[in-house]
Amino acid sequence: MTNHEKIGAGQLPFEADPEVWNTIMHASGVQDKWRFIKVNELGCLEEDLARMMAVVYIFPQHAGYQAFKVAEETRLAKLEQSISPNVIFFKQVAHSHCGMMALLHALGNNDDKEIIGPGTLHNFFVQAKGMSPDERVDWLSESNELRLLHEAAKQTTSAAAAAATNITEDDESAAEFHYVCFVVVDGHLYELDSQFALPLNHGRLTSSLAKGAEKYIQQYQAMEPKPATDAILALVASP
Repeated sequence: MTNHEKIGAGQLPFEADPEVWNTIMHASGVQDKWRFIKVNELGCLEEDLARMMAVVYIFPQHAGYQAFKVAEETRLAKLEQSISPNVIFFKQVAHSHCGMMALLHALGNNDDKEIIGPGTLHNFFVQAKGMSPDERVDWLSESNELRLLHEAAKQTTSAAAAAATNITEDDESAAEFHYVCFVVVDGHLYELDSQFALPLNHGRLTSSLAKGAEKYIQQYQAMEPKPATDAILALVASP
C-alpha cells in the first residue's frame, strides 16, 4: 500500500476501499470470515460496535497533524508509558509504507483470535514477535515477507490506481494520506502510528473500541480547520 501518491482535493486514496485490504490479507493467509468494512460513523449499532477488532483512521496529512506529532513526541519523551509486551508495533521504514503498517498493526494485535492461517502473514508475525520496535526497523528493511506483501498490494491496487485521477506534483490541492490504527491489547486502548517511535497507550478501555477510538479521531478532525476528506475502516468478523 502506498501513500506517497498525491491525491486531489475531495478524493481518497484507493487504499481507503476496504476491498483492497481484504483482497491483500485473504491472499496472504487471513481467514475469509475476517474483513475490513467502511464505517460512516463510529456511533453505529451496538452489534457492529462489538464486532470491531481494530479501527483504522485515514486522513490527509496537514500542518495540524505535524504540529501535534512534534508536541506529542516531546510529551512522550518525558513520560514513562506502560506498554504491554503483547503490543505488536512497527515503525515506518519508508515514506510509502504507512498504509501497510496500519494493516499489520490491525492484524498483528489480534493474532490471539486466530485470524491468520498459513501463509505470508503467518510467517511474517512469527518472525516479528519477540523483537523490539527498533529491532523490527532493521528487520523490515530486509524482510522477504514484507516484500511479498507489498508486491501483492501493488497488484491489487494497480487497477484502482490506473482509474484514479492523475495529480501533478505542483497541484496545490494535492494531499498525502496517513493511516493510524486503534486496537485493544490487555484491556488498554492503543493508538499505533508508524511515524511515532512508540505506541500511544490511551489507558484502560471502559467502553467499546469504537467509542474509545472515536474520541481521538475527533481530535484529529478538529486539527484541520477546513472540512477534510477522511475515512474510517474497521476490522470485523462476519456475523
